[in-house]
Amino acid sequence: MNENKRTVTILIPCYNEEESLPMLFARLTTLSENAQLAPDDDDRIDYRFLFVDDGSKDSTRDEIREFASNRHPT
Repeated sequence: MNENKRTVTILIPCYNEEESLPMLFARLTTLSENAQLAPDDDDRIDYRFLFVDDGSKDSTRDEIREFASNRHPT
């Protein structure tokens, strides 16, 4: 494993975004998967997504939790 692997954390603020999150999740998943396809380990990027729910009144928090559990099942 390359100790110099790049990690990029993307901060995503959310407020009542339940309707737009599925499209965003699909795009983030594609971005992350494509980064792992780089032919050289030095070109690969480990993406981390940090969602900040600012008190949403809809199911934004539940959508984020579901996305996280699908990416990193326990």
